[in-house]
Amino acid sequence: MAITRALFDLPVDHVAAITADTLGWTAPISQLKVIELFKELQLQRGSPPLYQTVHKWMAKNKEWGIALLLIFIISTIYHLWLEYKFRQKSEFLLNTERQLKDKALQLERLQSAAILGEIGAGLAHELNQPIAAITQYSEGAMLQLERLGQDNPELYDVLGKINVQSIRAGAVVHRIRGLLKRRQAKAEPLNIVLVVKEALVLLRRELDRAQIHAHVNVHGEPFELMGDSVGLSQMWVNLIKNSLDALELCSDHRVRQLWIEIYYQPHKIKVLVIDNGEGLQGQASELMASFASTKDEGLGLGLAICKDVVTRHHGSIQIENCQDCSSEVTLPWQQGCVVTVVLPKG
Repeated sequence: MAITRALFDLPVDHVAAITADTLGWTAPISQLKVIELFKELQLQRGSPPLYQTVHKWMAKNKEWGIALLLIFIISTIYHLWLEYKFRQKSEFLLNTERQLKDKALQLERLQSAAILGEIGAGLAHELNQPIAAITQYSEGAMLQLERLGQDNPELYDVLGKINVQSIRAGAVVHRIRGLLKRRQAKAEPLNIVLVVKEALVLLRRELDRAQIHAHVNVHGEPFELMGDSVGLSQMWVNLIKNSLDALELCSDHRVRQLWIEIYYQPHKIKVLVIDNGEGLQGQASELMASFASTKDEGLGLGLAICKDVVTRHHGSIQIENCQDCSSEVTLPWQQGCVVTVVLPKG
């Protein structure tokens, strides 16, 4: 500051002023030339930031600025709304397409079921008389053996088995006719353990031929259950037959096992059919549908019938791989398939 003041106070007759040929201290050249030099060197101050420019413009044009801001906000909201509606419509169209495919598949299955129903009604009518004749012939043969007094227990036992199975076949045919006519199944007190063991007896020859070890384990205090004996027997036969077919496909030398665990609980009966086969060959929901089968010669009705029987008893059925089992029961192995059937006590 002192230097600047001394320069301004420099007298005209000072040596420095005389040497510079000036009247005192001043710039050595014209200010105009300095300005032109700054312009040539582009040393002028840079443009202000954008936000400052916008802020200054908004300060000068508040009405226009607010209008533009509102337009921007409204445009953004409208764009987001259009995008939301577009996604909503797309999801609706996709869901509609899936529903149409499901309806087409259901229609195809209903047509197949209608055709099968007509065939079944005809077969039930035609088989009713031969089955009744077999029943009468077996009973007549048994009575003839008793009348003649011939002591042949083996033949009498065979005729007795023929008679029992013919009566059972007649009951199955009667039930099929009842289903086709939408009749209510007859409920009666049942011992589930006996029904399961009877199903195993029917398949004993096939189980022995395939060298499958079948076990029935009962847990809890047994009690009787009100249900349709023919339908439940048919369900257990179908489930055991499915396990038998799965175990027959095993190519290794494992010990083929089939366990049936029956749990008596306070208000329900839980039955687990467990095998150590290869497990499910498809999605459980697809296998439970009518006419869906993984077998070359299968009709795809076994599990559908089982589901129908369980539904009529107000129960539930679930099929899954052992390694994915969600039941609280500890399974004997992690390979294979488990079918869980729950039947209420009432």
